[in-house]
Amino acid sequence: MAQQLELSRTKGLCAKIVASFYTNLEELYKAHEYVPSHVWNCNESGAQARHIGGGRILAKRGIRNVHTITPNAREWLVVLLCVNVAHTHTHS
Repeated sequence: MAQQLELSRTKGLCAKIVASFYTNLEELYKAHEYVPSHVWNCNESGAQARHIGGGRILAKRGIRNVHTITPNAREWLVVLLCVNVAHTHTHS
């Protein structure tokens, strides 16, 4: 099953745009000499409450539109994770 991705996000996956991002990032690092404790990585992930993701559906051959019913929930659970290598501790 394919993972859904918004059109606006697919445009950002273009090799030229990704290369441009890293070129710009390198220039910023050289210009400002950021210290490791000031560099953070952040990732946000969300899931709709009470929504059970796309399972497999059996239907007669040739049927093109097969739907499932989902609740009218508008609540979202959002997780935001921030990581900084200077503040990371390893345990042996």
